[in-house]
Amino acid sequence: SGVRVVPGDSLGLYHKIANFWQENPFKILAGVGVPTVLYIFKGRAGQEHLQWQMKVMHTRVFGQFAVISMLLTLMGFKEYMDRNGKYITEVDVQARVAQMQESRTELLMRLQ
Repeated sequence: SGVRVVPGDSLGLYHKIANFWQENPFKILAGVGVPTVLYIFKGRAGQEHLQWQMKVMHTRVFGQFAVISMLLTLMGFKEYMDRNGKYITEVDVQARVAQMQESRTELLMRLQ
């Protein structure tokens, strides 16, 4: 059906996060991936025995692994959400139904 109805009039924090995750996976990837790669590079900065080029190479390899792992996780969850639908409240469902009924009534009035 494309939606999952949550009882009540507001979504829980985890429902809001899941909906945001489904709608913006690349924002999340960039928001988590860039700091992760910077953290990896900062961790390599303490290794004085490595040349700068080797630090960059290590950062690239470990960063690539980390970002690809995150990408697979993010896209797996997005696929799950796409199949099962986003979360909406009962109040939103009732508002949508009322809007559809109003639109139908207007259309029928125009046709007559």
